[in-house]
Amino acid sequence: MSSINGTHSSFELSGIAPEKLTDIAGLSSFICNLAKNIGFSSQALPQLFQYKGEGVWGVTGVIKDDQAHLSIHTFPDQGKFFLGVYAASEIAEQDVLQQLMAAFNPAKHQVTHFDQGEELDQIVAAESGLVERPRIYH
Repeated sequence: MSSINGTHSSFELSGIAPEKLTDIAGLSSFICNLAKNIGFSSQALPQLFQYKGEGVWGVTGVIKDDQAHLSIHTFPDQGKFFLGVYAASEIAEQDVLQQLMAAFNPAKHQVTHFDQGEELDQIVAAESGLVERPRIYH
């Protein structure tokens, strides 16, 4: 039984110049272009804002399409940038990574991919016996 409900790709970059992680106009332009390059509708518009919390600050944002979304989170004081892409179908992760590398020139990067829904199916299958057992109340 497999019910894949899309894919999720996570891109983690570090060792980035802080000024690249605080420029809302530049980040907005970057995610608009990235979204178009991976197939979002041209009508998709980003929503970005700067946040400041206790010991944490940066820019966070999202751009949505009818069957996909991507989100960003920056941590300028740590030189870190995180991008999450959820899509109903596969995305060209290498193309996304190339665009990230060109835009941010990170010292390090990591990409994680998983199929949405697959892990839940495995958990349900493994634990179905627990669910089917009669409940005992004390």
